[in-house]
Amino acid sequence: MIRTLIVEDEPHARDKLRELLQGEPDLQLVGECGDGLEALRAIGSLQPDLVFLDIQMPGLNGIELVESLGRTGTPHIVVTTAYSDHAVWAFEIEAVDYLLKPYDKPRFRLALQRVRTAMGRSGADEPKAGPQQSVPTPSGAVERRGDMLKMKVGSRIKFISMGKIRYIQADGDYIRVNTVDEEFLVRERIKDVVSQLDEDSFLRVHRSVLLNIDYIREMKPWQHGDYEFTMRDEAVFHSSASYRAQVRAVLGPA
Repeated sequence: MIRTLIVEDEPHARDKLRELLQGEPDLQLVGECGDGLEALRAIGSLQPDLVFLDIQMPGLNGIELVESLGRTGTPHIVVTTAYSDHAVWAFEIEAVDYLLKPYDKPRFRLALQRVRTAMGRSGADEPKAGPQQSVPTPSGAVERRGDMLKMKVGSRIKFISMGKIRYIQADGDYIRVNTVDEEFLVRERIKDVVSQLDEDSFLRVHRSVLLNIDYIREMKPWQHGDYEFTMRDEAVFHSSASYRAQVRAVLGPA
């Protein structure tokens, strides 16, 4: 059994986690804490294998709690927060996953699968797809953890929420990543990025184009059974015959 502790100051968030955990036969809920000081004591006494850790809490916040624990003997941690800017810290402490609120049951179960993989266990009815902590692509320029992508841009490292990516285009030996905040190049092949992205959110419409469905403003028939996509920033893309069936399966007929 995976001994699990919930550290969350919001009652409704604790209720949600408790309800989700009840459907997992290999997890044992050993306690719940509403503040960081209480959690510090509970981790010492209960010795949980897994902690679902909120960041913003009274007493000690999540960051201070982990610093108080030290790196030796720290349980596996899944960070739960409403703030995407905590993702860099989650990377630094090697959290197994990063759940950005509000999250749903499929996303929660994916986090549990990553926990099981990290602990060398398996869940018979869990989805087999998805990385453990990060999945390095052949060049190592793009890695995923939770809902964030770590991208090597020249000598810099960018941490990008997948929800902010509008589209990705192949550009020679690079990919051009367009987000709501900026656009930049990463030395990576587009086919190696596909496996890093949520298949429910990103659609490959062409061998050189990946679109975030949430940023598609409209689609319409184009020619020869393919489609034209207009994005919310007015960028226009066309699907190709190779991806026609995939487009129709996901979006339906225009």
